[in-house]
Order: sequence, then C-alpha cells, then structure tokens
Amino acid sequence: MQKSLRTLTALAACVFTVLTPALAAAAPAATQGSSVLDLNLPALGSAGSETLSPADEYRLGTQLMTRVRADPTYLNDPEISEYLGRLGYQLVSHAHTSTYNFEFFAIRDETLNAFALPGGYIAMHTGTIIAAQSESELAGVLAHEISHVAQRHIARMIEGQRSNLAITLGSVLLAILAARAGGSSGGNAAAAIAMGSQAAMIQSQLNYSQNAEREADRMGIATLYSAGFDPHGMEDFFSRLQSTNRYYRSAAPAYLSTHPLTTERMADMENRTRQIPARMHVDSPDFKLIQVRARVVQETNWDRWTKLSQELSRERAKASGRETCVLDYGISVAQGFLK
Repeated sequence: MQKSLRTLTALAACVFTVLTPALAAAAPAATQGSSVLDLNLPALGSAGSETLSPADEYRLGTQLMTRVRADPTYLNDPEISEYLGRLGYQLVSHAHTSTYNFEFFAIRDETLNAFALPGGYIAMHTGTIIAAQSESELAGVLAHEISHVAQRHIARMIEGQRSNLAITLGSVLLAILAARAGGSSGGNAAAAIAMGSQAAMIQSQLNYSQNAEREADRMGIATLYSAGFDPHGMEDFFSRLQSTNRYYRSAAPAYLSTHPLTTERMADMENRTRQIPARMHVDSPDFKLIQVRARVVQETNWDRWTKLSQELSRERAKASGRETCVLDYGISVAQGFLK
C-alpha cells in the first residue's frame, strides 16, 4: 500500500507540473461551415484562450494513460481495439479537428459508459458495445466523445478546476487507493467516489456542463451524419439511457453521472435529427462479431466463460442466417478461454 501511495503521489505531482506552467495560446477551434447541419452552438468562449495548450493537454493525457493501461479493467484485445480505432477514425475524418492523434480503447466493464481523457484518448466500456442496437448507436456515442475532445471541453474544465486542483487530485488518489485496498469496504468506498476504473475516476472530477453537452450533441450529430451513419443513432441510444434513468433511477447508467442527460437535451437532439435528411446505414459485418466478442472477453473466470458458452449455444440453436455465424464465432472465442 505504501508503494502504491508513493507511485500515485508521484503521478499527482506530474499532473500538477503539467498544469502549473503559464498557459500557452492554442490554435482556434475549427468551424464547420454552412451545411444542412446548422449547429447553432452555445457560446463557451474561445477554445484556445486562457486554457491549457494542446501540448500540455496531450502530456497530461499520456501520463494518465500509463495508469489506465496498468489497471485490470483496461482491455488489451487487438480485435476490439482495431474495430474501435477504425470506427473512431471514420468519425474523426469528418469531425473537423486535427489537433490530436486519437486513441480509442476498451474498458472491461458491463456498465454503460464511455469517456474522453485529455489529449484525445477515448474509452468505451464493453457494456456499451454490447448494449448498442446498431452500429450507428455505437458510433453516436463515439461521435459525442470525439466532439468533447475537438472542442477542448476537457481543457476548459481543467482550467476551471485550477483553483482547487489539489482537492480534485486528492479525491482521485483516495478513490484509487480505496479500490486497491480490497474487501467490501474498499470496494464500496471506491464506488462512492467514482465509477470503477482509474480513468473514470479522473473523468468524474470533470463533469461536463450542460452547454458543453449540448455542443457535443450537436457536433456529434453533424459528424455522425457526415460520416455516413444514421443521425438517429445518438438520439436512440441516449433515449434508452433516459428511460432507464427514469424508471430505474437507483441503477441509472454510469454514463449519466458524467454526461447529465436532460429533457431539454433530448428535445434538442430530436429537433435536429428531424431537420436532417433521412439516411439509412447498414451495419458492417464486424459490428455483431465485435459485440459477441465483447460479451466473452468481458468475463474473467472459467465459471463465467462456461456459463456464457452454454448460453451462446442455446441462442445458436434458435438462430438462423448470419446470426448463426456470429454465435459460432462467440462460442469459439469462449471455448478458447476454456482450453
């Protein structure tokens, strides 16, 4: 525990060092130009004025990612990482941002969540991958997070936290130590502070404002449409989150704790998608394969893989067409862990 504390204290010192230099002027945010997607973005101030420079933000993100990659929830699965990267960059190429080299990765966690870290690092929980009912829905979540990065919302929030940065970092360190302490008390303490992974704990200290959320929604819908996806994907996914929160508030999706979803936001999304020409998107063959793979790699022990293999076999007996191929693949992946 003492070694862990020293390591985390050193991390906090590194983060503080990144944030303390005089702020450099950053390049102005890119604009979209006229199109059928009139963003009408709320005024948040210049994305490059009196805030972290892109270089500082990238260094901070890189430092945080060293801890994320060391966390047991970080999913180092080549197939899922490659798919998220391909899907993510399909969106980035239409997001009017060239500030960052984005990195998309998965977190082994059954909760519905996704988050962006400074410098263009974007995480997707396996639970979100599995819950998406179409590729456009999954792309919609990614597009929303990409928009947070493109508009440098994280940098602006960090700047807003500058006055109580020590308190913020202290909360993060306590959450990480509680999670590492083990036992029910440690787990409960960590859950009370944040959402399960170290990166999510950090992100929980940087909750987005409603204006930032609306801006990310609007830019995300524009990006989603320009990249060839159904713009209703974002609206549909968030609508289900809202329904879950309404009827099962005690078990609300983790995503809503850092991305508060209001009736006004949903109405704004619905209004914007109604103004966009209809566009159908056919899911890529990889989408269902990655979903069933995520179901398997989300588990971490022999008993769970055995149970899931039996579950997939029962589904296979009732399936037809392409779905049988998807389930055969899932069964083979599960069997691979059981050997």
